[in-house]
Amino acid sequence: MDNEIFEYNRDEVVFYEGKNEPWMYAIEAGRIGIYACYGQENEKRLTVLEAGQYFGEMGMLEALSRSATAVSLEDGTRVAKITSERFGEYYFDRPEK
Repeated sequence: MDNEIFEYNRDEVVFYEGKNEPWMYAIEAGRIGIYACYGQENEKRLTVLEAGQYFGEMGMLEALSRSATAVSLEDGTRVAKITSERFGEYYFDRPEK
């Protein structure tokens, strides 16, 4: 498999609300916070995701703009970028997920 793996430090943004990116991510290690209005006065953390979970799937499956901002919550957070071309292969190689 040839998915790209990215590593983030605490408080680094994986993607911003409103961006149009046709891929999703799977968390390999660490934690990701999902925020509405990130960096604004009315910022709200919607959820926290951990290793084994995925996020950003609507950007890939329905070609929608990002509805929230994804931010690394700890140093060494690693995420795999999954494109639609690699989606089936990614999950075939990981039937436990």
